Amino acid sequence: MAAAAIVVPDDEASNATDDDRSLALALSLAREEEEEEEEAASVSLALALAQQQEDEDDDVAMAAPSFRESWGGTMAKAAAIAGTAVALWEVSETVPAAKRFKTGTNTKYCVPPRRPTKGTTIRILYHITDAGEEINSSGEMLRGSDGLVGGGIYFAGSPKVCARKALSRSWLIEARVLVGRCMEVDFSGCTNFTKWLKKLLNQWSFASLYSAGYDSIKVTGLRTGDEYIVYNKDQVELLSVQQE
Repeated sequence: MAAAAIVVPDDEASNATDDDRSLALALSLAREEEEEEEEAASVSLALALAQQQEDEDDDVAMAAPSFRESWGGTMAKAAAIAGTAVALWEVSETVPAAKRFKTGTNTKYCVPPRRPTKGTTIRILYHITDAGEEINSSGEMLRGSDGLVGGGIYFAGSPKVCARKALSRSWLIEARVLVGRCMEVDFSGCTNFTKWLKKLLNQWSFASLYSAGYDSIKVTGLRTGDEYIVYNKDQVELLSVQQE
């Protein structure tokens, strides 16, 4: 029996350089399980180049004092802006996300992530686990090693649906999840064999899904209800971690 049709991503025109930088940043975040961003370097480079240009044009500037004063003022403003940008960046890096956004819980990440995504949709979703203490302590959720559509972080649209799917009944997680541009995979009408085949054909990872132009997967057609899956922990902002 043929497997049900799977949604194939549309091609999207994009700037090649931006896409490469975005994908590299996202892959690094997923692979190393931490955020490492550097932004102030470009400002410093611009200032260095501007200073070099000022030195090269020194003779011209000496012959035109008004021009030199104007250029010096521009350099001073640029330095002030650069200093402010670096200061703001350092604050955003050092102040915990929970305090920065006042979510009221210990969350390491706030959505949307500080990297390019394929879409902007955010949903309130739920997850039941026996690892509530670890999640509450670390402020983050980690990908599983296996699942219906690969090793990801699986959610349901309500606590009731979540309870029908849960393998444990210890902690209920409520979170804001960046589902962004969502690929739909339909398992309705599947026999045991076709379900196994569709699962085999849909073992996604963060890298493969992002390259295909999506941020998440929505699995439909399940007897227990729909599921939402993301593959990067920076797409999950914890709202509450409560023991059932």
